[in-house]
Amino acid sequence: MIKNSIKVSIIVPVYNVEIYLKACLDTIVRQSLKEIEIILINDCSTDNSKEICENYLNTDNRIILINNETNIKQGLSRNIGIKVAKGEFIGFVDPDDMIDLDYFEKLYVAATSNNTNIAKAAVSKVYDDTIILQPKLNHEIQKSIRLGEPLCLIFDYEHWAGIYKRDLIIENNVKYANIRNAEDNYFLLQATYFLKTITIVNNTMYYYKQHPTSTESIREKVYYESILECFNLHVNFIEGQSMEKELYNKIFLKGFNVALPR
Repeated sequence: MIKNSIKVSIIVPVYNVEIYLKACLDTIVRQSLKEIEIILINDCSTDNSKEICENYLNTDNRIILINNETNIKQGLSRNIGIKVAKGEFIGFVDPDDMIDLDYFEKLYVAATSNNTNIAKAAVSKVYDDTIILQPKLNHEIQKSIRLGEPLCLIFDYEHWAGIYKRDLIIENNVKYANIRNAEDNYFLLQATYFLKTITIVNNTMYYYKQHPTSTESIREKVYYESILECFNLHVNFIEGQSMEKELYNKIFLKGFNVALPR
């Protein structure tokens, strides 16, 4: 069998992020792991985001640029990236965030050397010039692993801070939801339920940019409608699986918290 030459497919949904996009893409194209493909999905941006993507496309042959014909939001844009990805693993970076230059190399090495289907990095929130480490979720995941608890009960946010085995994502039809907020929680419920195994990598960082124009920061009626729809998606998913009643109940109750502020 010929070994896959692309180790990680990196999916970046892009919409009106011209002031952040160059800094984000610079940290991706300069990754120490060279066997990557970078899938940019421009979701009908009306600023200079498309032109920025085209400039990077012209200088790096690992980049694939997809221009959506209509605005379909970030969840469905990521689904397009999943569909065309060819890497052994899939990773996600939001276009207003940044990553350490060894980020994907350390995640890939950790996943393959430990034979796990997911590897997850550390996360810091970035407020202007202030960077604050967010260790809580990684600690909770490690504790859960030690106790033998299912991963789907604890890894329910920070979806972009990891890589996922692509063949299992495709095989189990794992997708993002078509909702404005909490589409990542639905992805993680499916991914963690089917992929099951994870390695935590605390020595490389995903930098989660905080700013008032981000989708997560805008709390309007549609935000709360998305939360309700995400909960319904959780219920429909678990009702379609064969699982013990105790696990069903735990996932059901967890669904109430899918988008509480972290």
